[in-house]
Amino acid sequence: MTFFIFSNLNDVIERHKTRPTRQNQESTAAFTQSVSQWDRRQELAQAGVRERIGYNGKSLIQATTTAAEMMATLEAYYRPRGIGVFSELCRKLDEIRRTEYQSVMEYGEAFRRIDNELIALDQKLALPEPYLIQKYLLGLGEKYASLQ
Repeated sequence: MTFFIFSNLNDVIERHKTRPTRQNQESTAAFTQSVSQWDRRQELAQAGVRERIGYNGKSLIQATTTAAEMMATLEAYYRPRGIGVFSELCRKLDEIRRTEYQSVMEYGEAFRRIDNELIALDQKLALPEPYLIQKYLLGLGEKYASLQ
C-alpha cells in the first residue's frame, strides 16, 4: 500500500476502483479525458503491483482487471491463516511481558499487534476488552502493580 501512497495512486485502490461512467451534463471531451486518466493511473498501479510480486503472486492476479482487484486477490490469498499461526499468536499473547521491550509504549504496540493479528485471522477471535486490559496490565510486571 505504501507504493500507492508514494506514487499518488492510492485513490485507484480506495476510491476510484471502477472505470468512470459518463455523467448527464458531461461533454464527450471531458468524459474521454476522465477515462483516459483513469486508464493511465490503472496501468501505472497494475505495473507497480506486478513489479513487486513474485511468480506465485503473478499467477494469482492473471484474471484481474483492476489494481483494486489485484490487491484484494493478493490480500485474500496471503492473509495469515491456519492453526499454526493461531497457536503462535496464542503463545505470543501468553508470553508477552513489558521487560522484553525498551518502553511501555513499545510493549503496548507489540500487544496491540498480536491482538490485531488474531482478529485478522478471524473476527471471531477478537478477545473481550476487559480480558485484554487485564492481560496487558499483568504483562507490565511488578513495577506497575498499583495499576492492577
